[in-house]
Amino acid sequence: MASVFQQRLEQHASKAKQLHSMTESLGMAALKNVDQYAKELVGETNNDINTLFSNQRQIQQLVKQIQARHMTINKQSQTFLSLIESFNTSVAELEDVNSFIRTTHANMCAVADNLKFIESSL
Repeated sequence: MASVFQQRLEQHASKAKQLHSMTESLGMAALKNVDQYAKELVGETNNDINTLFSNQRQIQQLVKQIQARHMTINKQSQTFLSLIESFNTSVAELEDVNSFIRTTHANMCAVADNLKFIESSL
């Protein structure tokens, strides 16, 4: 009976050793797979981060271009408004000159009429 018990014990030890070996190899394979997955995940994340930074740089360049264009348009608008203000001032001055000319013409006509009346009275 001791030999049957001994055989069973040896079979159990052999199976336990096989299970332990298989568990160890499966654990190593799992670690290898997890390590590979982590590397791929980190690689993809790094690629995404690089793409993000590249996009951010492009956006910043576009923003600078838009700001420069905005400043140019703003300066042009200021110049245009100044020209319109100058034009309006000139039109107002012309209206003043026309009014002055009409008034002076009317006064001169009145003086001429008075001189004609005086001349005819003499």
